[in-house]
Amino acid sequence: MKRHLFSGAGPTLDLEAVHVVALYDPDTGRIAHMHIVSMFAGGRAVSEKEAVEGAQQHAAHLGHRVQDLHVKVTSNPEHAQGSHRIDPRTGELIRLPDPELRYRGARPTT
Repeated sequence: MKRHLFSGAGPTLDLEAVHVVALYDPDTGRIAHMHIVSMFAGGRAVSEKEAVEGAQQHAAHLGHRVQDLHVKVTSNPEHAQGSHRIDPRTGELIRLPDPELRYRGARPTT
């Protein structure tokens, strides 16, 4: 899986696997907390169970009632980018449109 989610100066690490964990309201599909675990070549593997537990611990620390939330886990790195919701009928992640940028004052020129 040679995907690169990060960029910067110099070479990037090869992404071997990803766990995207969404904790969501089962009635509305609204995602309350999204947790992304990226595993790179030569790094430590993280199990799906460990990723879910980490997501729940972090969400609880932020004040979410994790006992009321359902869990959706995916290994698709594209789900780590942009905004999503869960379709309550199918349990699948749905990409939301990117918000329009609004500028104060003059718009930048290209």
